This record gives sequence, C-alpha cells and structure tokens, in this order.
Amino acid sequence: MRRSLPLALAAVLMLGAAAVPSSAAPRLRPHRVADLDVAWSASARPQAARALAVPAPGDVTGDGLADAVVRDPGPDSGSLRVYAHDGSPAGANPWPSFDVTSGDWDYADVLQLADVTGDGLPDVVARDPDAGNGTLWIYPNDGSGGSDPWPSRVSAGTNWNTYDQIQLGDVTGDGRPDLLTREPGAAAGTLWIHPHNGTTAGNPWTRPRYWAGTGWNLATVMTPADVTGDGHADMVVRDGGGALWVYPHNGTTTANPYTSRYGAGTGWNLATILLTADATGDGRPDVVIRDGSGALWVYPHSGAAAGTNPYTVPRYAAGTGWDASDALLAGDVTGDGRADLLGRAHAGDLWVYPTDADAPGGPWPERFAAGTRWAFENALLLGDLTGDGRPDLLARDRAATNGTLWIYPNTGATDADPWTAPRYFAGTGWNTVTELVLGDLTGDGRPDVLARDRRGELWIYPHNGSTSSNPWTVTRRWAGSGWSTAATLKLADVDGDGRPDLVDHERDGTLWVYPTSGAAPVRIGGDWSDTDVLAAGDVTGDGRPDLVSRDAAGDLWLHPHDGATATDPWTAREPAGSGWEFASAFLL
Repeated sequence: MRRSLPLALAAVLMLGAAAVPSSAAPRLRPHRVADLDVAWSASARPQAARALAVPAPGDVTGDGLADAVVRDPGPDSGSLRVYAHDGSPAGANPWPSFDVTSGDWDYADVLQLADVTGDGLPDVVARDPDAGNGTLWIYPNDGSGGSDPWPSRVSAGTNWNTYDQIQLGDVTGDGRPDLLTREPGAAAGTLWIHPHNGTTAGNPWTRPRYWAGTGWNLATVMTPADVTGDGHADMVVRDGGGALWVYPHNGTTTANPYTSRYGAGTGWNLATILLTADATGDGRPDVVIRDGSGALWVYPHSGAAAGTNPYTVPRYAAGTGWDASDALLAGDVTGDGRADLLGRAHAGDLWVYPTDADAPGGPWPERFAAGTRWAFENALLLGDLTGDGRPDLLARDRAATNGTLWIYPNTGATDADPWTAPRYFAGTGWNTVTELVLGDLTGDGRPDVLARDRRGELWIYPHNGSTSSNPWTVTRRWAGSGWSTAATLKLADVDGDGRPDLVDHERDGTLWVYPTSGAAPVRIGGDWSDTDVLAAGDVTGDGRPDLVSRDAAGDLWLHPHDGATATDPWTAREPAGSGWEFASAFLL
C-alpha cells in the first residue's frame, strides 16, 4: 500500500576518498523501500547495550536526560538596518539610531558593501547560496537616499558556493573593488583574487582569478582594509586563538600580495562580529567589534607605521543592543563622507534548555546561550561523534563547497556553551541531500549518517572511527528509495531491539515507524498535520525514545513512549510549554 521492504540486500556504490554524496541510484526499486539493516553487523556490539538504543541523545548537562537545543531566528529576520554616522568625534558613539530598509535580505549568506559601479556610491554585493550553486548579485546604489537605495540587481555569476569567504577590496590598485575568496577545501584554505574588469553595468569579476596563498583556514575572520596607508588593501585576520594579524600588501598586483604578517594584539575572541571601518573620520581603518552582550566597541587606529600594532589606543563604546544583527557592514551610505553601519537582523542564535522533568509548565523552564555563530547552517544535528560520551554538534554550511559538514566537539561544559572547541571538517558535497539524520546503523556504537538525496533515495554513511577528522569516508550503502514525500525523518529504537528504527513524518500529516527488523510499518495515531517541528529522544529517563512536537501555535508537546514494541507507543501526550514559535530547529 504505502511502502514495501526489499527481499535482498541493497547494491553498493563506490565513492572516492572524500565520500561526497551523489544522487546516482543503483537501479529502480519499488515505490517505497527501507533497508536500514543493510550495514548492520551483529557482532559489532552486544544487543543488550541499551544505553545506545536512542541515537544521538542530547544530554548537554550530563544529568542523563535529553536536553532541548533550539535555533532562534530572531526578530525581523532579513531586514537591513542603516545606522548613519552622526559625526561624533572619536570617543563617542557615532551610530546612535537606525532606519530599516525595505526588501528582504534574509536569503543572503554573504553581504558586502563597496562601490562596484564606480559612481562613488556604495553598492551591496550579496550571495544567494540556493541559486545556481551560489549566485552573486550586485545591487547598484540608485543615489536616492531613500528607504531602499538598492531596488534592482545585476548578476555577477554563479557557482560561488565553492568559497566560504567572499570579501571586497582594491588589491590591484586600480581604484576598483576586487573579490577575495577563500576555498576551504583546497590546501587548508586557498585564497584567490578575482580582479575587477572595469565594467559598471554587468559582472565585473570575469577575469581569471589568481592565487594568493594557502593555509587561510586559520582565519575565523577576514576583512580587507588599508591598515598601512599605502593605498592597497591589506588583510586583517583573526585566528582561532583570538590573535589579530595584519597581512600587509606587498605591492604586487598580479601575484600573491600577502607574503608576510605582523601581530595586532590578542584576546579578540571576545568579538562575536569584527570588521574594519573609519569610525573616527581620520581616513584610517579602525576595528569595530560587537561583544557577547551585544555592545559595540571602536578600537581607533593609532596611526602606527606598518609592522607595528595600530590598535593600542583605548577602545570606546558605540552603543548597546546590537545583538539583533547577525551581519554588520560599513560604508558611506548617506554620502556625507563618513562610514555608516548596516546591520541585518540575526538568524541563528543557539540556546540550550536543560531538562527539568518536575518543572511546572514543561520540562524546559530555563536556558543558557550556546553561541551566536550558527546563522550559516541549514542542518544542525546532535550526536556523540568523538566517542567521549558527550553530544557534539554537526552543522552543514550550505554555502561552502556545495555543502560542507563541520563537527563541533563538546568540551564538557554543563552550564555554558559546550561547543567552543575548534571545529573540524567532515566532508563536502552535502547539498545533494535533503535530509540528514544521525544514528548507529552499523552496530558499532558510533553515529552513522542516514541521508536522503533529491530523488528520495536513502544512503547510509558508516562512521569510520575517527574522532578528530572526517568520520564518514567509508563507502556508503544504499538503504531505500521512494522517500521524497517525507517531511521529516528521525532515527530512534522504538521497538527496543537495540537498533534504530525510522520515524517518518509525512507531508500529508501522517506519522509512521519503519522497524529496522523488517516488520510491517506501524502507523502512529492522530493527525500530525499541525506539527511543524518533531524530535525524538529519551525525555522521561526510562530508556525509551519519546517524541517532542511543536504545533503551529508554538506550543510544545511531549509524547511519552508507553513501552509498546509492535504497536503505536505514543498514544498520549502532555503539554511541555508554550511560546516556542521562535525556534527554527529543535534537537534532542
């Protein structure tokens, strides 16, 4: 009727060492096939290992209960705010108020300001990661000074998702903004320069790119600015340890201009956003940061010569409440010769809600922040990827190399952000899949990836045992077809046999469990069409997977597992809190 199970094991496709997802299917299958047992090894671990029965438990606080992790899209997501410089001298906040532009900029994962068209007005450059493998758009400034001076746009090419950093600066010395891009998957981060070709009405970056060094993945922030005052764009970089570096332009305009560097202080990890702008009006690039509390600070350029840290002058405050923005841009929008700021309402705070099963009104009454660096991701999963018993975060950056996976190891912190350790790379090409799920599908106690591709095929990527590098390099296994109609897929050991079963929330509002054993699928009672978020995890602490759902009103519901193994185990529900409409993702 709805789905059929295969009579034989699935075929196997060989992939290269990178184990990049592919949409190629081995052969046609029946309407709906699920073979999650295809990669299972019965001898890999004892079946009695009940603690591993629920994949990827979200026990962030270490109390044995599944905590909830949500992504907060924030207010006014996608709007641009223009903070016009009011002329205040150094030492005073130059951006005390803002105007909200019309238009929706939420689609863009890259936003930059520069005079691309050569008319003396700042244009917006934005990347749409979902179009043409990364389409770059130029929004010319119309000079109106109105609520939206960027009403139209011009394409600047496609396939820009190869790069995870796109910056603008005059590297070639012709007065036009060149593109500086970082390719994270090449030689630990290769920097490329795309020279401006001089056009003012079309794509200005059609000339051949040229190489500007490797090893640039060390940078967590990159911003071009003429720090040395020679008329060329130097590169200001913050590394993973919080040190700031200046890479002075060496004068060459056809080869790598960044062959040396000097220090500009340490402790810059206090900044959640860091950029350069002439806030003081002296023609030199100051450093502007936003700290964790949302306060803005200006570090004035001291005028120091090249080779000396120019940011030793005491900083001064530039206002509070900047936590509403996930992107800050600097440029003279108002045409008065002073650098204005633009802020985009943020789309990616992360919060941890420790479980308190006895709390009135729901099990998650309190929360603590787990960083504001998650706006880039469009897939976020929890699982013990490093084998230390703690839930790590797996995030997909859809804008980098057709979908780059990153692993954020858990540090063990239980009352503050536990994912502050350096992330590590887990492969590219993951934009070819429309659903990612973590669970132990091979029986070795490690979380494998179950992926659904754009054709509705299911694939298992076995964990290779690595705890500090890409764990999914082993040949993938085909595990089913016909799954395009599923809105959400989850893995949980519903029937208690020690293997994760597939929980399928269909777009038609039905909910099903597909046992890994091959038994007939079980339909879960009720109408689930009002459910827009679904998670599975052991919330009640009895070793069985409960369901947590959110309805369209923003109310959260807990569906405790009642112990049934061959019939619907979620026959009752209880309220678990209201006001959850802000969350765009919910993990257990």
